[in-house]
Amino acid sequence: MISKLQINNYKSLHELELDVGRFNVLIGENGCGKSNVLEAIALAAAAAADKLDNEFLVSRGIRVTEPQLMRAAFSFNSMLEPIKINLGFENLVDFQKYILHNDNQPYSKWSNQSALNAIQIELMIDILNRIKNESTTFRHIELLPLSSQRALIILVTAQTEVINFIINLSSPFTHYELQQAAKYLNIFSGKDLANLDEHLIRKLPIYEEETPESISQFEINEENTKKILEAHNFRTRFKEFTIFSAENSALRNFSKEGQIEPLGINGEGLLKLLKVIQSKSPEQLEEIVTCLELFDWFDGLHIPKDFSSYEDKVTIADRFLSTAFDQRSANEGFLFVLFYIALMVSDDTPKIFAIDNIDVALNPKLCTKLIKELVRLAKKYDKQVFVTTHNPAILDGIDLGDDEQRLLVGSRNKQGHTRFKRIELKDKPRSSTNEELRLSEAFLRGYLGGLPKGF
Repeated sequence: MISKLQINNYKSLHELELDVGRFNVLIGENGCGKSNVLEAIALAAAAAADKLDNEFLVSRGIRVTEPQLMRAAFSFNSMLEPIKINLGFENLVDFQKYILHNDNQPYSKWSNQSALNAIQIELMIDILNRIKNESTTFRHIELLPLSSQRALIILVTAQTEVINFIINLSSPFTHYELQQAAKYLNIFSGKDLANLDEHLIRKLPIYEEETPESISQFEINEENTKKILEAHNFRTRFKEFTIFSAENSALRNFSKEGQIEPLGINGEGLLKLLKVIQSKSPEQLEEIVTCLELFDWFDGLHIPKDFSSYEDKVTIADRFLSTAFDQRSANEGFLFVLFYIALMVSDDTPKIFAIDNIDVALNPKLCTKLIKELVRLAKKYDKQVFVTTHNPAILDGIDLGDDEQRLLVGSRNKQGHTRFKRIELKDKPRSSTNEELRLSEAFLRGYLGGLPKGF
């Protein structure tokens, strides 16, 4: 999962650092920057996927505007500087770093100019593939820090031109990076460093540098390899990050999927996804039906089985009615909840995603119960979720005693920069009679911050 965000120069986000968990609720006044945080993550995901054209950014839920206004326009210079987004992933050493440039000219496109760009990394992997042999199989090379990947390539080849190419890519190695590469050889390929050419090792440019304690605990070893692989899977699927904002018309008419599959940002493609879930995983469909029992009147859901069928409806049973009806007659809140639950349980939807304004069309009590269900599903189906809201009832569904759940209250400082404050269990206010307050009540009383000023 993503564990830390560092965002610089994106809209209202000026040098923002944020620690995040599995399920994150962002609340605050209008215009404080909640959606900007989601967009910054989506922009980094687009850079990771090497798809930074405007059409793709829009399809991921980003509000695309003139490139200079995508930066933090707190000064003229900031509108010319790059957007920098760093993501820390749980159990991985390196930050994923994205440096996004745009020359602000008409029809110009964003480009990602990180320390090592995608082409260089592909060349490095290609070199590894070329030097494979029957006794050495390279797997999970991407788990190593990039500098250790370079060290590894040099350790397994004596080709001078390869050595010069890799060294010129960036800075020399530290002893720690060389050690990581050596451990990789032992664990993943069975190749022993003792058999390497000592003359080759002497060619390595090495910095004398202390290894930070925070890094050394994540060393490549047999014990944490599984955790690292799981983290890498999350990092790989991060490219799919999307900001969903359900719309009534797309859900009620079951709009077909568009550029993004399986679900569009407004709910397009939901019918097909429900058919896929029904075909591939009856257990997941049962989970959906069980969750829909949040609605007291709900008595069943029928989904067409034929993928080629032109039948564009699901049938919904109401225990008070003698006749079933389809989604075109369903209430808006029911359709939104159906969409959210399908998004959570499906194997085909993103591992990491966001829902903007999750409280739309939902009764306050339903909001509270829904959040509890979504947290449970996020843990069960290994998803990481970011949601924004203006409804205080959402907060009552959060367990502040669970470190995987984060309540983040947004505001803007005197310079207009977005800031977020995490509310922890120890921060939960109490009444004048020392009774515990519900988070919704504490928020409305202004104890948590995040309320508009001046009225």
